[in-house]
Amino acid sequence: AMTAMPGAEGGSGYVEIPATPEMCAYCFEVVIAHLQGSPAPPLPANVNPAANHPLFVTFSHSPDDALRGCIGSLRAVPMSRAGEYAVMAAVKDQRFSPIRLDELPGLTCSVSILHDYETAPSATDWVIGEHGIIINFRSDRGDRYNATYLPEVALEHEMTHQSALQSLVKKAGYRGAMDAKLLSQMEVTRYKSTKAKLTYTEYFQKYRTAA
Repeated sequence: AMTAMPGAEGGSGYVEIPATPEMCAYCFEVVIAHLQGSPAPPLPANVNPAANHPLFVTFSHSPDDALRGCIGSLRAVPMSRAGEYAVMAAVKDQRFSPIRLDELPGLTCSVSILHDYETAPSATDWVIGEHGIIINFRSDRGDRYNATYLPEVALEHEMTHQSALQSLVKKAGYRGAMDAKLLSQMEVTRYKSTKAKLTYTEYFQKYRTAA
């Protein structure tokens, strides 16, 4: 799921910065505070709150990495909003029921920071496992559709370029066929990301703020 799409400026690229386990730990703490009705913790000292980057926060089940919630922005947003996206990923992803406090010990948090946006010369001109992609297209009626997969999605689900695009078309809410005409009209933006993952167990053992 996403909360914003880049416009024409999306091809200008965003600089690469590392996602860190500390960011994932912070996301866990923000979600715990939200679910407990407590004040949100401060952003980690090594994260510049004014730095602007596109980012996604993902929660998944620790044993099998099955998705539990994912929300982010394809436009650059201040890093001070990372906690806001963590809460949205936990309780606002409409594909899933809200995450409960007693579920958290079985979950993993991932933070992805996106960079190097560029227009793909063709719909299949991107590298599986290296690039995330954003598709944009219009139906014959003029309705706009868009969707994205982060770089790891196609690789982890053993997708081909064709099956990834077909899945994204469906994810975008389009119910028609992905035929040659649709492919020829599709705009594809490719991007890269840095990603950090942290299980709740790792968070609890290494990063948990003392009560």
